[in-house]
Amino acid sequence: MKAAGAGYLEAVRELIKGHAQVDLQNNDGWTALLKAVGFGRLAVVQELLGAKLAAAASAVVLQDNKRWSALIEACYVGNLGAVQELVGAGVRLDLADTRAQRWPSLGPRASKALRPPS
Repeated sequence: MKAAGAGYLEAVRELIKGHAQVDLQNNDGWTALLKAVGFGRLAVVQELLGAKLAAAASAVVLQDNKRWSALIEACYVGNLGAVQELVGAGVRLDLADTRAQRWPSLGPRASKALRPPS
């Protein structure tokens, strides 16, 4: 998780190769994906999403203690690259935080517009 937040791409690759549990959560509920998104580590976000591991898929829908998903965090910090990657990976757009607010407010048209061109 620290490697993901710090942007240490090679370390993240080695951890994935070593079958590290990328969906583990710290005491605040943060995962490696949430850290990478929150600290603007786009290459790490892409690596985690591209690993195509079952754990990476579950990390996309995991929420922290405030029930923020990686997509909510990406929208909050203005990380458009991460938003595009997450939407392209098929994240749920309907997750809400503890106040039942859907920060991204992305509907089907917006998610289609954010998808990278084929």
